Amino acid sequence: MDEQRGNMAPNQWGPPPQNTVRPPQRDHTKLSIWLAFAGTIITAIIGGCFAVVAARRGDSPPPAASGAAPPAPRQTTSAGQPPDPGNTTAAAPGGAGAVRWSGPLVGSNAAGAGLADAVELDTKPPQSMDNSEYKTDVSVGQIDGDRFEMRTPPFSSSASFMVWDGGGAPEFAQCKEAATARGVHQAPMVEVGAVLCVRTTEGRVARLTAKKIDAKAGSVTFDAVVWEAA
Repeated sequence: MDEQRGNMAPNQWGPPPQNTVRPPQRDHTKLSIWLAFAGTIITAIIGGCFAVVAARRGDSPPPAASGAAPPAPRQTTSAGQPPDPGNTTAAAPGGAGAVRWSGPLVGSNAAGAGLADAVELDTKPPQSMDNSEYKTDVSVGQIDGDRFEMRTPPFSSSASFMVWDGGGAPEFAQCKEAATARGVHQAPMVEVGAVLCVRTTEGRVARLTAKKIDAKAGSVTFDAVVWEAA
């Protein structure tokens, strides 16, 4: 018996030998890095989505109440800025300073026909009338060679004119100031080429440029421009 025990392996009857070989440990460093990177990307994507949604909500107007009209879009200039409400210098079509009529105009003294003819500038186009009409504006008087007399008709006290003494052809504002502030009712011996600024009985402004005199016919041809009143 003792001989059999002596032939047995040392550990057959004793406790099992301890397993001294440790299982290999996994390296979690790379996994942690990848998880952190993935978390950063996901966080950035979610944050971007929230930012887009918030921006869209901020740009969109609140929904209109049921049955109410949506607010009118705000007008902007080409630069994206609101238009300046104080900018009102441009005249509207047909407003003050707009050309009402322009073209050749003949004024006559109607020699031998009694009362001289007068020109009514407030009609469109202007027309000749007897100067006894209270609403006529200018009248050609005596003609002497290349000069003529200009005046307002006797019953048109609200009309006035001035022979332009500045350079060039006056525009609406210049003629208006001249005829209103310095206007007269008679100007003896006006020459061909002279420019007259007229304020009509209805408050319009006209520019008459003397182009030709026909002493035999007793007429003066003007190049005329009539502007709308204020």
